[in-house]
Amino acid sequence: MLLKGVRFSSLITAGIAQIIDTDEYEVEEVLENWLEFLQQKRIASETHYSLYHSNLRDWLGRQ
Repeated sequence: MLLKGVRFSSLITAGIAQIIDTDEYEVEEVLENWLEFLQQKRIASETHYSLYHSNLRDWLGRQ
């Protein structure tokens, strides 16, 4: 999946969808809407994504 210049592998969306028991398309939609809150890091040859700020992670955990 290519979103605003960022490529999310189908393995990422499939893995998230499996963990939360939902459709991959819904995961893609959420990633697209939340792209501005994700931080991209290259580690070795892999791309890793995390939430931009720990306070956002904490707030989401309480929801």
